[in-house]
Amino acid sequence: MNSNQQSRADTAVDENMDVEHLDGNKYEVKGKYEVDPIEKTCECPDWDYRVDHCKHLVAVYLEWQMENVTPPQSGGNDGLTRPQPLVPIYDRVPEYLTSRPQWVCWEYQNVSDEGGEKDWTKVPIDANSGGFGSSTDEETWTTFSAARDYDEADTDRTDGVGFCVNEDDDLIGIDIDDCRDRETGEIDEPIQDVVEEVGSYCEVSPSGTGLRIFVRGEWPLESNQTDLIAGDAELEVYEWGRYLTDSGYHVDETPTEVTDDTDTIDQFASIMEPGYER
Repeated sequence: MNSNQQSRADTAVDENMDVEHLDGNKYEVKGKYEVDPIEKTCECPDWDYRVDHCKHLVAVYLEWQMENVTPPQSGGNDGLTRPQPLVPIYDRVPEYLTSRPQWVCWEYQNVSDEGGEKDWTKVPIDANSGGFGSSTDEETWTTFSAARDYDEADTDRTDGVGFCVNEDDDLIGIDIDDCRDRETGEIDEPIQDVVEEVGSYCEVSPSGTGLRIFVRGEWPLESNQTDLIAGDAELEVYEWGRYLTDSGYHVDETPTEVTDDTDTIDQFASIMEPGYER
């Protein structure tokens, strides 16, 4: 951060600037300036000759981090319009994850399925080379700080960072899709009941419509995927061979750190295999 950026960041912290979420990616600051943090624009008079972020844009970022306003989220996925993921809050990703060199960046790519229908998929990116990454090739992984720096420097291409689970760690990644309203933040009631019992770190997925849980331990089942108990929600569990995109949007009811918690593991094992007992 250069001196001009630091000055505006300090001003955004010290000055009382009301931030209101209008709709989509639009915010109003101080009751008169419209800010778009995705396009990085502001209606303030000095925006045209600024080469860095103005204090109003910084104020919007700060309000996201303090969870005072709704972050910009995708309006849906029709297979043609590029989804708009949450802007990552890097500082809230747990240290147990950030201390491990198992990170890639990722980007949305539009691909066609066997029937010719187009949809968006998350493709891993090697932050070391800029080429394609792989959840099974450690040569394409890097440190959290390197992945973060690459994502922040190349935001026109990348959409965030992701963590690769592998056989050499004690981490389990749990992915629950289609269980959260992207606009209101409300989690479907049956899933909310499950989340309230989770004893390890849980965050909102970058799409804003799902949840990620990281827990330490050993997965006791051979099965790792099932339709969950509520509507369209689907549960996937991974110990190795996959990467999970990270947002840093911690779910309040859960711990802020990744814990060793057999109760959480058993809870999801019993969902996948009714009647399961350790």
